Formats: sequence, structure tokens, C-alpha cells
Amino acid sequence: MNPACDPYLDLLLDSLDGALPAAEQRRLDAHLSACPACVEALRDHVRLRSSLQELGSTEDEAEACGPLPEALVARFVAAMRAARGGGTGRAAQGGARTA
Repeated sequence: MNPACDPYLDLLLDSLDGALPAAEQRRLDAHLSACPACVEALRDHVRLRSSLQELGSTEDEAEACGPLPEALVARFVAAMRAARGGGTGRAAQGGARTA
């Protein structure tokens, strides 16, 4: 994945949640129209959410758990980038981190 895509990866989840301001959504939409790698990342997020719903996760259960820790989200994003060949650091090298 192109390093120029990194800022857009952070916007994908907000977009799926409907939480992006209109200007940011237009910027993301313009990028997605020209970037197949980010479209695939968006599809990955949609598939992940669908899989979690199939496992029985509900909005109420997610609300009860509270927000994900930032460190966990950062590790997930790093792992996604590494899987696409753009990451560095422990996640890209297969090393485990501790919280």
C-alpha cells in the first residue's frame, strides 16, 4: 500500500460509522475513487464487521464493552499496514507487543 494512503486508513472506520464530517467524507470518497488498495481495505473492514455480527456481537454488547483501547487500535492498524507490505516495527516483523 502506498504510504500516501496512511491518512485515509484512519478515516475508513469513521466513515463506516457515519462519523466523518462532510468535507472529510468527500476527501475520502475522492481518494477511494482512485485507489483500489484503499477500496480493498474498506471491503476488509466491512467483512470484519459482518463476521463479528455473525458471531453474535450486537451494538448493545459493543456499547457495554466501551471504546477499544488506543494501543489496540494502533496495533490493528499497524498489522493491516504490514499485511499490505507498508508496515515496519514489531507488528510487521511478527513480534508481539504487551500493553
